[in-house]
Amino acid sequence: ARKARHGRRPSYAWEALEEAHILSQPLPWLHTLVHWQMFLLAINQRDWIEFKGQLARLFLAAPGSLLKRYPVGNNGRSSVNMFQPMPIPKRILGTMNLLKSD
Repeated sequence: ARKARHGRRPSYAWEALEEAHILSQPLPWLHTLVHWQMFLLAINQRDWIEFKGQLARLFLAAPGSLLKRYPVGNNGRSSVNMFQPMPIPKRILGTMNLLKSD
């Protein structure tokens, strides 16, 4: 995602960050780091609506993870309600199952 942020495929960066967000939700530090990367991408793209949404999420990510009060499957974007659970994309279900078995 970091490489794509500086490249010519911002849609790939968002896709990668959305998947990283879903996988990182149970882990406070990683969850916050993903929102930081989303925040930086929003600045890079001059997307001020996304920027404001990520700013709020930066402050809520770690407490939400610590308290296990995060919406499973939520992609972390500002266009989606931050408390709305979403279906987990099939392409990352296997990875999630591997992480849960550890």
